[in-house]
Amino acid sequence: MNGIYRHCFLILTMLLMGMTATAQRRPDSARRDTARPLRDTAGLPRDTAAVRRDSMRARRAREIESLFADTARLTASDYQLLIERNFVVLDQISNSTEDSSVNKSIQDELRDYDSAIALIRDNVVNNSGALNLRNLQVFRILLQNLHT
Repeated sequence: MNGIYRHCFLILTMLLMGMTATAQRRPDSARRDTARPLRDTAGLPRDTAAVRRDSMRARRAREIESLFADTARLTASDYQLLIERNFVVLDQISNSTEDSSVNKSIQDELRDYDSAIALIRDNVVNNSGALNLRNLQVFRILLQNLHT
């Protein structure tokens, strides 16, 4: 008995839904009078912007797709991030050769280089009017000794 009521209820519901759907359809809905202004149920002009497609939405969608696109190409920000990571790793490495003899010999050589460069700079700045070929040859020999 319960199943019969359920079937009757479903049939009545479907009939009522079909009747309301046909009652809402207007015979002139296939063709619309374009001379008549579009008005809503209150008689006010209808907002046509809601019907039109938003061009910015499509543009934003393309920008978002390109933002999160999975590409194999590296960008400048990717390179910058890799350089920054390498710098952090290199900055964390402690200098284990701080007191070695190799480091001291390099420091001694740097002092010699600094003194030779200071001598050349002093002579060029103070004796710029008296620079001759002999002085230039001496400077060249000093620079060659620095390179070797």
